[in-house]
Amino acid sequence: MTSLTIVCGIVFKEDKILIARRSGHKSNSGKWEFPGGKIEPTEDPLRALKRELAEELQLNADNYQYLMTSDCVVNEVMIHLIAYQCEYISGANSSTDHDRIEWISGSELKDYTFTNPDIPIVRFIESQQVGF
Repeated sequence: MTSLTIVCGIVFKEDKILIARRSGHKSNSGKWEFPGGKIEPTEDPLRALKRELAEELQLNADNYQYLMTSDCVVNEVMIHLIAYQCEYISGANSSTDHDRIEWISGSELKDYTFTNPDIPIVRFIESQQVGF
């Protein structure tokens, strides 16, 4: 089985969290996820997250803190999803990689269908005092 390590940001803007919907041309299209992406071979996870947020959302954030890692098998690939929470500074008006982005409250997470690797992170956020 192959494995893939991905990083995502739980971006907080006051009491809202940024989520993004996967575009129609991608696997799991129409499902929601926390923004981020693949880690390049020469990158550490935090550097990769900052790059991905800047590339896809022109998003600037601060106060990055490791939150958790979610391991999940998707189509016979082991996905290691590393999540960091961070605090919004600017950007995120649109996405080059998603067809929709939204700022929602933690209590609204249950109203969205997330990708399998993101579900443990959603459950963790719902059960913990997460945020700034």
